Amino acid sequence: MRPSGNGRRSDTAPLRRQPTEPRVGRRHRLRADWGGFCYTAFVTKAAPKPIVDWAVAVRMRTEDLLLQAITPFGKPIASYPSVSYGFCVTRGLSMPLLSVVVSVSLVACSSFSVAAPESAPPPPPPSPGLVFDDFNGPAETLPNPALWTYDIGPAKDISSGGDLETDTNSTNNIRLDGQGHLIIQALKTSTGYTSARLVTRGKVNMLYGTITARIKFPSGQGIWPAFWTLGSNMDTIGWPQCGEIDIMELVNTGSTYWVSLHGPQGKSDYLDGNGLVTSGPIADLTKDFHDYWVNWHPNSITIGVDASTLAAFTPSSLPPGAQWASNHPMYALLDVAVGGNWPGPPDESTPFPATMIVDWFKYTP
Repeated sequence: MRPSGNGRRSDTAPLRRQPTEPRVGRRHRLRADWGGFCYTAFVTKAAPKPIVDWAVAVRMRTEDLLLQAITPFGKPIASYPSVSYGFCVTRGLSMPLLSVVVSVSLVACSSFSVAAPESAPPPPPPSPGLVFDDFNGPAETLPNPALWTYDIGPAKDISSGGDLETDTNSTNNIRLDGQGHLIIQALKTSTGYTSARLVTRGKVNMLYGTITARIKFPSGQGIWPAFWTLGSNMDTIGWPQCGEIDIMELVNTGSTYWVSLHGPQGKSDYLDGNGLVTSGPIADLTKDFHDYWVNWHPNSITIGVDASTLAAFTPSSLPPGAQWASNHPMYALLDVAVGGNWPGPPDESTPFPATMIVDWFKYTP
């Protein structure tokens, strides 16, 4: 699928105090309170705004502790020249954060230096913790707005083009069924086709881990359902530079699977716009629910269904001149497209409504 159009932990309390911007060449002591902890940063060699928001930094993977840290002024520490810092953590430690504190204990209350590129863009918020949505709720209501939002309007497909549906957030097209399922439904109307595209953009911002959904897909001529991800930086750098992971696409039939990666190769998508694709015959996936998943690590993506692995990708899988575009935060999408240059238009044999049923969605960091 291609895009038509960043997440934070809901339990992360806002900073109680925002520090003022330091002046160059002065030593500054700044304090930020978060989650019952006090984080104190001592800036010993200042550049403009070189203040680490430790409340964000300690939530990140330790190998990227500084380079991904966001200052209270909205810029990452990676965007500043070499700067020395010291920090300490005070007050009691709760067990959920003990492993994080231990992991940085070798550098706590000490100083160290980071040499970083000046032009690094601000990263999106750090990955959330475990996310699970079982789509429980009253019938004819929309899914949890803390996790999901929508692409609305005429569908746009950058690579193949020609999608026919208009995506909405109407309960005619997307709703809970009251029995623990999400319904995404493509309809034929007197004026064309309507459907829905559900996204976690700005709600659940994921960086590495396992993304899984249990889905019963539809099929039919011109029906193109998908479970996929896009880079959270899509709105700033565009597609395919943002990267795309297609966890599962079905095109017209449930008996052929399609999984793929998309990213930049020169001025185009991989392989002249086709993407890096793995496809093949499979027992009809539209007959029942199946678990569709991606295990995602730095420079490694493995995709499968149920207990079967369908594809594995690393940078060495890419064609010459291509860039790996999956080592940054991404968001998830679920949709049922209608038509397009790839599947072709629906015909008299196409069953409407075309209904995707999602039992649950899970993200495990």
